[in-house]
Amino acid sequence: MYSFMAAGTYAPYLGYLWVSGEFGEVTGKYPFGLKDPVRTLKVLTGLAHFLTVLLGVGIVLCTYFSATILWERRAGLGAAAFIITSYPYFYYARTGNVDVPMTFFIAAALTAFTLMLKRGITTKRALALGAAMGFALGTKEACYSMFPLIPVALVIAHLRNRPGPVGSWRFLAPIVFAAVAGILAFGFGSGLFIEPSRYFAHLEFHRELAELYASGEADHVLRARDLAG
Repeated sequence: MYSFMAAGTYAPYLGYLWVSGEFGEVTGKYPFGLKDPVRTLKVLTGLAHFLTVLLGVGIVLCTYFSATILWERRAGLGAAAFIITSYPYFYYARTGNVDVPMTFFIAAALTAFTLMLKRGITTKRALALGAAMGFALGTKEACYSMFPLIPVALVIAHLRNRPGPVGSWRFLAPIVFAAVAGILAFGFGSGLFIEPSRYFAHLEFHRELAELYASGEADHVLRARDLAG
């Protein structure tokens, strides 16, 4: 998902280079068709970092809204201050890697979740929750452990409030919309629906890597764990 977001961020700048003649025939080898690759790659790196900074701002806002919804505005301000002064968050928000984009979508999902718990389950909120969860998983699958209990809690809350008979469309609509939004967001965000072979190759790579770690044969990959690394 972050690759697609970064590509969207790059597009206007690359379009400008194409129109101005600074970006010719695209190649897979350096200088990639760029007339001034050093400058261009520096700008692209800055754009990728700026994107994660914006998503970091989004995490702070989601934290504020979630705490405000659950408690009050002072709690929201305190939670936002806690996040923005957290060193790992502050560090990763400017690095241009996938962790902050993933965390932003998690935070957005949790905001939708708190809205549904405190102010009722609606189709729009269910769509937002499903889409945010799908995009989070499409950014980095490792975040899956954040989500299994959310549907359980919401189904229990939905059964208690019961907007209509169980099995009626009025009752099922939020569940169906959340599931469809989640599947579509994950399918497109992960690239599964766009280039399935690449996504399955990605899964196979991680399966093989896990086997290497389990056998102890991949210890050299983790050299950074010691002082020499």
